[in-house]
Amino acid sequence: MQGRVQPEKVGVGMEGEVMVGIDVSKARLDVAVLPGEEVFSQEHDRRGIAALIERLKKIAPALVVLEASGGLETGLAAELVAAGLPAAVVNPRQVRDFARASGQLAKTDTLDARMLARFGERMRPQLRKLPDQQERALKALVVRRRQLVEMMVAEQNRLDRAPEVLHPQLRRHIEWLRKQVGSLDRDLDCELRNSSLWREKETLLRSVPGIGPVVCSTLIAGLPELGTLSRRQICRLSRCRAAQSRQRNTARPPDGMGWPRPNSYRAVHGHPRRRALQSCT
Repeated sequence: MQGRVQPEKVGVGMEGEVMVGIDVSKARLDVAVLPGEEVFSQEHDRRGIAALIERLKKIAPALVVLEASGGLETGLAAELVAAGLPAAVVNPRQVRDFARASGQLAKTDTLDARMLARFGERMRPQLRKLPDQQERALKALVVRRRQLVEMMVAEQNRLDRAPEVLHPQLRRHIEWLRKQVGSLDRDLDCELRNSSLWREKETLLRSVPGIGPVVCSTLIAGLPELGTLSRRQICRLSRCRAAQSRQRNTARPPDGMGWPRPNSYRAVHGHPRRRALQSCT
C-alpha cells in the first residue's frame, strides 16, 4: 500500500476535503486533521486503534496518510483499510523532501503528523491494496529466514577468529541456527503449496534452471507484481543493474508500485541465471 506520488495530480484536492496524517511510533499514534488545526493522540494498541477508527469514520477523510516506519505502521494500515478508510503508506524520503521544500525543518511527532496530512493534500499519493494475511505471513517467514542466515554467517565468522574455548558453544549455536533455517524452509514450502495462485507462480519459477526454493519464495513474497508488469518494469522494480543500465529511466514501475525491492534483487543478483526473472514475466 505504499504510495508513489503522481506529479500530474499535485495540488488537485477538492476544497473542503478532510486529510488526516498519522505519525506512528511504538507506543503512540499522533494524528493531525486538515483543514483546521485539530491534533490528538491515541495509544498504539488494539483499543487505541479501534477508538481512532471510530473517530475517523465520523469525519470521513478523503485520505489518511501514514509514513513507512519499519513495519510499525502495517497493523494500523491494515485496520484502516479493513474499516473502509482510504489509507496510503508513503516513502519517508518523499515526506522529508516535501517538508524541506515547505521550509519545515523542526521535527516533533505533532509536526510530523501535520506534514503528512499536508503531503496527502498536495501530492495525492496513490492508494494501494494491502497484502492479504497469507501474503504477510509469507513475507514474515522470508524476512525471518534471512535474519537467521545472517546470524549464522556472523557466528561462522566468529568461529574462525574465536579462541578454542569458545568453539563448542559457537558450533552448537550454528547447528541450532541451521536447524531453524531448515524448519523455516519447510514452513515456506507449506505456505506456497497452500495457495493455488502461489503454486502456479512457484511452478513457473521453478521451471527455470537455477531458481531454487529460497529464491522462489523470496521473489513471490517480495515481488507480488510478478506476472502483472513487463520484464523491464519488474527488473527496474527489483533494482536489476543490467536493466537499469540498458533502459535508464524509460522503464519505471507503474504508479503505486512502491520503491525498489533490494531483497528481491539480492536473491537473484550474482547468480549465473539472474536473467531468469525476466523470462518469467
